[in-house]
Amino acid sequence: MYFLFNLLIHPFSPSLVIFPCKQSIHQLTVEMFFERWDVLCHACGLEKIKTIGDAYMAVAGLPTACADPVVAVAEAALEILSSVERLKALGATSFDVRIGMHVGPV
Repeated sequence: MYFLFNLLIHPFSPSLVIFPCKQSIHQLTVEMFFERWDVLCHACGLEKIKTIGDAYMAVAGLPTACADPVVAVAEAALEILSSVERLKALGATSFDVRIGMHVGPV
């Protein structure tokens, strides 16, 4: 199995937890990232497994086999990284992303 793990790294301080309005803005931003990542993963042949908070997990090779799942996961990771970097360059976000990949049995 070939997994892609993403984690948004946001610049907000933990003290923002007490401000529901700012949490709502943060949540909308995370959802917008995830919607874009859904499109990028689908284009690379990955299937989203789930999101947990600001973490995103996708897999290559499920539910259908993939010709080269390692390449598919790597391409998706590079596309996601590139999309976040483009937004940062435009000043549209200050989020960073941490990406990991795993290969192994289900």
